[in-house]
Amino acid sequence: MTKMDVPTTVTHTFSFGTATYWNTGLVSIVVVLTILCTPILYNNIFLCFLLNPFRIASGKNKGQRAPVLGVGQGRFPFGHLALKNWRPIRFTEATTKWCEATKTYSWIEYILFKPVLQVSSPEACKKVLSASITVKKSTRNIGSVIPVWDMLFGKGLFMLPPKDWKRVHTISMRSFGSAQTKGFYPIVNEVVVKYTRSLREVVKGIHNSARIGTMENQIQDCRSKVGTNNVFALDELFRPLSLTAICKVAFGLGDGIRIQLIQKHFNGFFSLQKEASYRMVLGLIPGYMHLPFGKPLFIRNTIKELHKLSLELVTEYRRKKKRANVSHANTNAKNLNAAVGTQGMDVNDNRKTLLKVLCDAYDSKEGNLTDTEVVHNVFSFMAAGMSTTADSLSHTVLELAKSESIMRRLQKDIDEIVSKRGSIDNVSWEDIDSCNYLSAVIKESLRLFPSIGTVAPRILTEDVEIDNIFCPKGSYVTIASLVAHRLAFNRVVSNGDGNEFRPERWEEDRLKQQKEGIKFPSNDYSFITFSAGVRPCIGRHMSLMEMKCAVFHFAYNFDVSLPKGSEFEYGDARKIKLPLLTLKDDIDLKIQIREKAQAIL
Repeated sequence: MTKMDVPTTVTHTFSFGTATYWNTGLVSIVVVLTILCTPILYNNIFLCFLLNPFRIASGKNKGQRAPVLGVGQGRFPFGHLALKNWRPIRFTEATTKWCEATKTYSWIEYILFKPVLQVSSPEACKKVLSASITVKKSTRNIGSVIPVWDMLFGKGLFMLPPKDWKRVHTISMRSFGSAQTKGFYPIVNEVVVKYTRSLREVVKGIHNSARIGTMENQIQDCRSKVGTNNVFALDELFRPLSLTAICKVAFGLGDGIRIQLIQKHFNGFFSLQKEASYRMVLGLIPGYMHLPFGKPLFIRNTIKELHKLSLELVTEYRRKKKRANVSHANTNAKNLNAAVGTQGMDVNDNRKTLLKVLCDAYDSKEGNLTDTEVVHNVFSFMAAGMSTTADSLSHTVLELAKSESIMRRLQKDIDEIVSKRGSIDNVSWEDIDSCNYLSAVIKESLRLFPSIGTVAPRILTEDVEIDNIFCPKGSYVTIASLVAHRLAFNRVVSNGDGNEFRPERWEEDRLKQQKEGIKFPSNDYSFITFSAGVRPCIGRHMSLMEMKCAVFHFAYNFDVSLPKGSEFEYGDARKIKLPLLTLKDDIDLKIQIREKAQAIL
């Protein structure tokens, strides 16, 4: 071989190696893409084999991988989320049927690339929600999954890991237990009455050119068609009510400029809920919320302004409280409001507000919440109160529109209460709360259509065994509430009617417990819409108060129905707007003023 041959040989050898390298790479890419894009291969190889860390703990199948959900097939890159996004209730009913048929009550679902153990049996639910796992052997890192929540209320109760949660919860509960929540009723009732009257005016065609920003104007924007006064887009109908109520509960009934700005920015921020689902998914991509332009920049600036305005209110309130020399020992609404009233909070208004309650919250061991903790918790309550309550009211009213007999029964009970009081204006919170069928209707709606269809995932900090499944440290575990509420072993489900909207089941259950002398039934995890165990939703009493008050007044004033020819896409009226279970945008509701209520202003 000559010197001139060497480069030729080397070049030939290098070219051959490079070609082999690239051919191998291309083949690998083609194989991976084929697996990812073919549902059967994606499920059987990628999901079931490569990503599944859960194992059967004992028995003849010990050591085998835990079962992956047998309903449909996950799709790249969203896993099972792609299946349930546009037909969540049909998907849930199919999952329930699969669970009953296979006797499988714990399974693996994939959300994006994360395998999550979903449990549904009472025993497994109890274990996941117990202190041994929720507090001692798990944490939560919701902020890393949903960055925008971390920005707005990352130090709120819902977001905190167990250690920080315990401290903030201990302080907050001193002033925000179930008994204290009743103090917010005057504000909630005032907003509900105003909303109901505004809705009546819109239905009647009064003030068709209402001033922008008023309740009437916001309700007009919910109309399904321009020029039609009594047909509304149901998914938006209750947002004006929820937004106004939660802002007033948080900051008071005053009209201070800062409170007006907070409501404006908050409404603008949550108007993004109307965006297409793909924008919601974009928000989950790491780094997207930090882009220096577009929607991410708008959201960050809005959050900064919300925090700035709220911190000013907190600082001013605490400064005036200190100047008035009001101690923790003699804190009461009358003294504080008279001595401390803040801008935008009427000095003569003796009613409590969420901001005041959290500023005043004090524990002898843990002390007070910091200013930042107060602000973040106010906005966590507001975010939860606005979106979840509005969606829950829409779910409830849709079911009432679908069942005339249930609506008539509810109206009959409400009419009797109003008749005893002489006027709906004389009805008290105790009267509303005593309406058992109203409670049953709302509870049944929350059973079937909770606004958040799952409990916040627990990220395990230790190896744990749940329902005979070994769950390694670092894995995700949650509760499939939508399924658990429908299964046959649920206390209130009988004869396979778990998918049926039947409020009477809760009346039957209440009478059964009364007959058995059970005054304070223990939680058997048949109803976990607001979670349960050691870390339930702290705002559940507030949500139920607003829902009961709103449905009471709504059912007394209006008859509802679905327009003729109404059809639901994929046979399902709901969709998932991560992480919320909401109504689809095209669900219309026809509203008419009841003859009995025609004379009411």
